[in-house]
Amino acid sequence: MKCLFLYFNPAPDSARPSTRQLPDEYWMRAQGSSIHTGIASLAAVAALQQVECQVFDTSHSATSELGKIFREQLLHFSPDILGITCFTQNWNGIKALLAEALDCYPGKQPLVIIGGPHASAAPESVVAFPLIDIVVLGEGEMPFVRIIESLKQRVGFDQIPGIWFRKGQKVVKNPDPVFVSDLDSLPYPDWEVFRTSYLVARSVDFGRAAVGVFNTSRGCPYRCSYCQNDTYRRLYHSARKFHREQSAERVVDEIEEKLNRYHFSLVVFLDETFVVDLRRLAKIAEAYKERIGLPCIVQTRPDTFGRQFLRLLKEMGVIEMRVGLECGNEDYRKRILGRSISNQRLIQKFEIVREFDIAVTTNNIIGLPFETREMILETIDLNRRLDVAHTCVNVFQPLPSTHLFDLCREHNLFLGDDPYDLGFGCDKSIIKTQVSQAELLELKNMFPNLL
Repeated sequence: MKCLFLYFNPAPDSARPSTRQLPDEYWMRAQGSSIHTGIASLAAVAALQQVECQVFDTSHSATSELGKIFREQLLHFSPDILGITCFTQNWNGIKALLAEALDCYPGKQPLVIIGGPHASAAPESVVAFPLIDIVVLGEGEMPFVRIIESLKQRVGFDQIPGIWFRKGQKVVKNPDPVFVSDLDSLPYPDWEVFRTSYLVARSVDFGRAAVGVFNTSRGCPYRCSYCQNDTYRRLYHSARKFHREQSAERVVDEIEEKLNRYHFSLVVFLDETFVVDLRRLAKIAEAYKERIGLPCIVQTRPDTFGRQFLRLLKEMGVIEMRVGLECGNEDYRKRILGRSISNQRLIQKFEIVREFDIAVTTNNIIGLPFETREMILETIDLNRRLDVAHTCVNVFQPLPSTHLFDLCREHNLFLGDDPYDLGFGCDKSIIKTQVSQAELLELKNMFPNLL
């Protein structure tokens, strides 16, 4: 049995960081043209079922030739399964690519399975697209294995929890998505299905650095109003523990195994909040320093900044923390975004960080519902007061099934008929804003230089 994974991975110039933002390296590689940890995990569980896997990465083909090249790979590899992971930003592009590649398809039609954040948040719209056979809600490893087993045994999909699938003219909606409660039970993600060039990132600080990317937890414990993590939380309403972490031993064992094979020189942790449990961090830091010894980058929240936490990160070799600031207006941030930390508290937290000489990159959103130009300038001013090393600035994109998406619908803020037409690069708004589209883009491009 064969599976081809479609990695829809556009990398437009507009998404590249500007002068004072984190240069074209760690995070562009970690979240753009790099190993996709979700696909790598699915490939690993598929390999245990003796499924041969390949990846088609759209970033390696010219846009004008994409449909043709994708169709040629489908015909050449002849997969039984076409697996797709989908973000809302990519949904319209994926539909167009599938329509072009599978139009009057002369070969064996693969079973098209789609999952990911958009499929989980808006399954009705996804399953309505006629080229999609199965929609997976939530985490994909367990249902993917069950689908493979059903295909081998030539039985239906009726008993697989958390998937929607076509059965003749009918759509069957199986309830109760399941997640992996013990992350240590998963095999190491399979990097072999990707090109080794994925590990290489151009870097101002590291030259051509080889970067290893890792997810050590799932399910952010926080509930920000703009984030799709809450979608997954609601999917697993019966789960006792939404936030799950790999053990410290598993984390370092996996990094060491990959390091011995791929020889990268920088580690990027993709966890939304890297540290929730200080005891676990202490174990990771000790073993990481002894067995890995590479500089690394983490994501976390400013709420977590404390001397014990920062001391452990420093000992571990963390050179950069990426944190969500989002909006400089304290009232808006608390009332609309669901982030209650005050500006004064943020200033105090960042003063502690400076004691440990760890660089901080902030994530910022502009063009939020009802946000004024003055509020955007407050965000710039707060970044200046915090004296951050780098900034990342995105124009607000309402993600389906989030509270802010519902707010935009409630107030009729969407500009067009398609609320999923987000595009890629976070450089355009699809809602009515208090600031013009041209001014938003100008502020986005100028933002780092105004600090």
